[in-house]
Amino acid sequence: MLLLEVQNLSAAYADGVEVLHNISLTVREGEMVTLIGANGAGKTTTLRAIMGLLRGRGTVKFKGENILGRETPDIARLGLSMVPEGRGVFPGLSVYDNLRIATTPWYGRGMSMANDLDRVYALFPILAERRTQLGWSLSGGQQQMLAIGRAIMARPKLMLLDEPSLGLAPNLVEEVFEKLKSINEQGVSILLVEQNAFMALEYSKLAYIIERGTVSAQMTSEALMQDESIKAAYLGG
Repeated sequence: MLLLEVQNLSAAYADGVEVLHNISLTVREGEMVTLIGANGAGKTTTLRAIMGLLRGRGTVKFKGENILGRETPDIARLGLSMVPEGRGVFPGLSVYDNLRIATTPWYGRGMSMANDLDRVYALFPILAERRTQLGWSLSGGQQQMLAIGRAIMARPKLMLLDEPSLGLAPNLVEEVFEKLKSINEQGVSILLVEQNAFMALEYSKLAYIIERGTVSAQMTSEALMQDESIKAAYLGG
């Protein structure tokens, strides 16, 4: 089933300079899809426009419903969540409160967040151990886990992730991707922007290359990894 359908999405920042030019992409249920491209190509901007953090024109359909132009909280309630670049952990809040702040509107209507907390803690046991610790005092890898856990608390159907491996030690990068694989296998689709193109392609099914605000190529991740020009440009050989 088609979960996300982006058609001819264009967007500009406040200065009026257009940075996305008719971007089109899709994410199906159960897929992990990656966007790769050089810095400044428009990858992060694409995620922000989908999530309503940046105004655009075109069509962004989620579960068949056009969400372009809606406010971000309304989009989140439909089942999209985003893990931003830089993690966005609230430094003055504990691990527990960072997770609780992302709870859905269902919790005030007879629904408990206990099961969601258990799910996050099972995925990231270190967060259970440090649930009373302030978010700022966690290591970079632990903060990334907290940011992903916070997104899970919103019970997403689709999770958008922006550079989840940024700033992490190599051994932690693989751990984070293994966790993303587990989340994906539990039924959450993933649209991923990642500087580590090799790792992203290893774990994803489908990939789009974005250059200068446009989609220049779309194919399976396996095919991209065999493409010599792509290897030279993005995979270091």
